[in-house]
Amino acid sequence: MNTNLPEVGAFDAATSSRAVRAHIVAVAAGLMFDRGVARVGLDRVRRAAGASEAEMVEHFPTKRALVRAVIAWQSDRVIEFNTQAGTVALDSFEALRAWADRHVDMQRALDFVIGCRLGGLAGQLGVCDTETRAELASGFDRWWSVVRSGLAAMQSRGVLVPDAPVESLATALIAAHQGGALLAQVKRDVAPLHHALHGVLDFIESFAAEPTAP
Repeated sequence: MNTNLPEVGAFDAATSSRAVRAHIVAVAAGLMFDRGVARVGLDRVRRAAGASEAEMVEHFPTKRALVRAVIAWQSDRVIEFNTQAGTVALDSFEALRAWADRHVDMQRALDFVIGCRLGGLAGQLGVCDTETRAELASGFDRWWSVVRSGLAAMQSRGVLVPDAPVESLATALIAAHQGGALLAQVKRDVAPLHHALHGVLDFIESFAAEPTAP
């Protein structure tokens, strides 16, 4: 399912410890994406990554530690997708609409197998330990910061009115994505995600310094 994983294979002695760890995390992320967190254990990840037992123990002595690393890995992928690997800033109405459409297109391309990489992990983990919950919260905070920074830039340029509540609007947009993505996954229809995102974007445009045409 995940086509961005490195090739599975054993490591030679020259491979750095950091590279070994990164490879294990990427493989674990792919397995958990495909099969779910509960169905993926340390031994399965070790075999799939071609890592030794000593390497697994060194980097991930517990599954909880590996899950937290996967959350951070998926958070990086979410930021890359939302910013197109740093080439896109969500600082215009056009950019925000294109951003929304990218998410809709991704759901369709993935055939609704997952609503959101971070949201999906949060749903699977349920009531988790403090450290894992903090890692999930950090991922969402990073995503929120990307959206908030774009809206703040629009406000500083005079595109949005000075009293536009950019923090609340950023939260509303992320929340709309999470709810819309979940409904899209359950209904196997992109319409809920499209309506949720564009509905909030319509609301954001109501704060335009010069109202846009309907």
